[in-house]
Amino acid sequence: MVKRLNRLLLRALIAVFQYALPTVLWWIYKSQRSWDIRMSPEAEAYSEGQKSYVACFWHSRILMMAPLYYDGFQINHKHALSMLVSPSRDGDIVERLAWRFRIKTIRGSGVEAPIAATRQMVRALRRGDAIGITPDGPRGPRYEFNSVGHKLAKDHQVPLFLCSFSCTKGFLVTRSWDHMLVPLPFGRGVLLIDGPFWLDDQNQEEMAERLNALTEEADRLCGRGPLVMPDAAERQAALRKIAKARDKHGKRRKARYEEARLNERNRQAQPGVQEAAAVEAQDAGQLAPPETQPETQPETSLGNAQTATASATADQNNDQAAPRAGDGKHLGG
Repeated sequence: MVKRLNRLLLRALIAVFQYALPTVLWWIYKSQRSWDIRMSPEAEAYSEGQKSYVACFWHSRILMMAPLYYDGFQINHKHALSMLVSPSRDGDIVERLAWRFRIKTIRGSGVEAPIAATRQMVRALRRGDAIGITPDGPRGPRYEFNSVGHKLAKDHQVPLFLCSFSCTKGFLVTRSWDHMLVPLPFGRGVLLIDGPFWLDDQNQEEMAERLNALTEEADRLCGRGPLVMPDAAERQAALRKIAKARDKHGKRRKARYEEARLNERNRQAQPGVQEAAAVEAQDAGQLAPPETQPETQPETSLGNAQTATASATADQNNDQAAPRAGDGKHLGG
């Protein structure tokens, strides 16, 4: 009973948090004394273009990106934004946040439902939307690119933009894997945008170094120190978690596939299923009657041959009988 009450209380707190988080973030964003928006000259020139793009920012700098987008600080105002969100409980919170700030969501990640997520992102690009991705999410290692955003921009020839923000008042959640930056009100904020990058000959490590340099520059402008990179043990732990999650979801997919095959076999093994399927196919005109189809054609062919032979014999007899009858009448006359 106590565990059930604790579960219900936790769900209620999560629901209140999901509802209140967009309002709190919007208030923190508006309470900043100023926002310094800096874009590279190439990014400013691209803002007048028509083509879609992929925007990347670290998972730790995600909180202020939605309010900034909603307030009009966009790379190109001609495109809506679709955000890749992991299908997890944390992803539910981010989806609620994105919905409040008029951002579309695509549920998936490099671990969970990667093929379906990639297909949805391709459709979004084709209809003219921009794609927002946290390249080190949803499980890390932090400050390292995964293959989702990089491969998407490279395969479909869309430019990649790097974004990062920082603020003078705020704190880092060092217990989280991503070292989330939580801004506080009444400070100053900085948003930096670099790009576009066309990923023909640039690898993931180079893009990660560029985004780290951009984030450290934003932190320097706000009086913060350098980024704390993950050590070898932390990185290996994150990779083990990713491998475990992939193995878990792979087993789930295999179990669902085997269950579907077993259900189909059981359905086919039930009495009357094949006969009902044959009747349905016969009613649809797709299958001839099973007994008459192989025997009808030989019998019909034989009958036709016999009929033709009989007709030919009768005609020959008539032809032979006609002159004899004529001859008899002539002699008799």
